[in-house]
Amino acid sequence: MAAAATNRAAALAVVAIVIAPPIVALGFTFAPALQIAGAVLLTVGLWLLAWVTARHIAPTAPRLTSSLLLLSSASVLVPMLLAVQWAIRSNLGTPALSIPDMARTHGVLNAFGFALAGVFGWRLLTAGSRQERGL
Repeated sequence: MAAAATNRAAALAVVAIVIAPPIVALGFTFAPALQIAGAVLLTVGLWLLAWVTARHIAPTAPRLTSSLLLLSSASVLVPMLLAVQWAIRSNLGTPALSIPDMARTHGVLNAFGFALAGVFGWRLLTAGSRQERGL
């Protein structure tokens, strides 16, 4: 993928991740269909971020940083499917995990796998970049 296309994919991921939570909130409050749409949009945005990170960022990073970024990227795949499934269940009555089960699966994988590993990975990446520039 060309650099311009990768940049567009990253920008699209950011836009989706930023606008999806308010859409989910509107769905909880006013229009249930928006809850599903917001969950799908957030999932697509996070998957796109995971793909850009795993394909274009992690391979260029030092081993520990790369491992953390890959763990973060992989950790968001299944939990976000669970989030979409839960949003659909909440509005259409299809089977899905309960809130306690969501906390144990979706919540733990997102918190420790995606967020914590991601924060450490991105922090190491930016610290290494800063050192290379002599800052």
